Amino acid sequence: MKGNRTTLLLCCLAQLMVTLDSSILAVALPELKTGLGFSAETLPWVVNAFAIPIAGLLLFSGRLSDRFGSRRILAVGVGVFTLTSLGAGLAPTADALIAGRVGQGVGAALMTTACLALLSQTFPQGPARAQAFGLWGAASGSGGALGVLGGGVIVETLGWRWTLLVNVPIGLALLALLIFGNRTPHPTARPHLDLAGSTAFLVATASLVLAVMSVSNSFTAAGWAFLGLVSVVTFVLIEKRAASPLIPFVALGRTGAWRPATAMMFIGGAMTATFYFMTLNLQLFHLLSPLATGLSFLPLSLGAFLAAATSHRLQRRLGTDRTTALGALIMTTGLAAIWAFSAAPFPAALIAASGIFGIGMGIALASIADGTTHLLPAALAGAASGVLTTAQQFGNSFGLAIVAAADGQIPTNHYAGGFVSTLILSAIALALLATHAWSTQKLRRESA
Repeated sequence: MKGNRTTLLLCCLAQLMVTLDSSILAVALPELKTGLGFSAETLPWVVNAFAIPIAGLLLFSGRLSDRFGSRRILAVGVGVFTLTSLGAGLAPTADALIAGRVGQGVGAALMTTACLALLSQTFPQGPARAQAFGLWGAASGSGGALGVLGGGVIVETLGWRWTLLVNVPIGLALLALLIFGNRTPHPTARPHLDLAGSTAFLVATASLVLAVMSVSNSFTAAGWAFLGLVSVVTFVLIEKRAASPLIPFVALGRTGAWRPATAMMFIGGAMTATFYFMTLNLQLFHLLSPLATGLSFLPLSLGAFLAAATSHRLQRRLGTDRTTALGALIMTTGLAAIWAFSAAPFPAALIAASGIFGIGMGIALASIADGTTHLLPAALAGAASGVLTTAQQFGNSFGLAIVAAADGQIPTNHYAGGFVSTLILSAIALALLATHAWSTQKLRRESA
């Protein structure tokens, strides 16, 4: 039991590190724009340089966890993440910062899938598993908002570089726990590492995001889009022939797990875009300081944490699928309120609306992780976690690119285009999850 609690603590702290760094630089965006020479077009790369490697490598890192053991891969991921955080924190130029963020993304990919796989293997199905995933969801759901909150405090007091350098002592502490903590048995099965499929998927992910980000130049955008589509087709052909595919298409289709996994992509896009545009709205439209902006995310952070930590109780009463759909409904309602209040003369109503969004986000993230992984066999724990987290991280990068492009087409100083596009992403997730809840309920009635 003590070993299980240690594993849960490790996984929650590691996931908190990853999600914190997905947003901790958000409040420093105006300072980075002037200090390191970022332009309006290159500024989203502060986020996407971190998100693209995660999205592109999660499937492969899930297989690494299945082959070499999730605890060992978690240790490697923490090491890479800590080292590249040091490099990014000391970066003298914009290009060096982006390179460091790419390295952080590689480490984060290894950490994320290893954490989910480790939780799936440590906790059996039932209340203990639901509670473990609830706490993991709390770390995941609140981490993004806490990143903005903590980032505001750090930028105001120590400067933006310490938003990255703070990872170094935390990473070293996690490594010590992993090295000297309880050992877990190494996997007996050693699935094939699909290097060709992994490369094709990484190229596809990066190319499609670059296509959207290059939309102002139609020739460049078309070139990236073509490369992305060719890579997608190549990936699908490789996976059809693979003995151990990165994405278990058959299992996803047979169990219906593809719907919540796809919804996770839209939830990821809505989350990242909300953090991004709320930060810009509060700092550049409402003229709040970095510290005040960070503190403004407190209702969102608390809402996400408390909702995720207690979502297992809702799951017991409503069932996992309906709980996830409820979370998406609350998220969408909160986003509609954020958009409605984005041009208000005072930010109080927008900040309160973000708390509603946070509650829905916490419920959805915690229950969707448990609901998707338990649909698939235990032998596919790494692959299942890879699919789920890939969907979220692909949504983070691709969703932000789409929303940023859409916002550019609706030039307002309060970023109305960005908020409307984010609302659409959340509504699509709600539709998918509501359909999944209805179909699983129908199957249960028919089999009864």
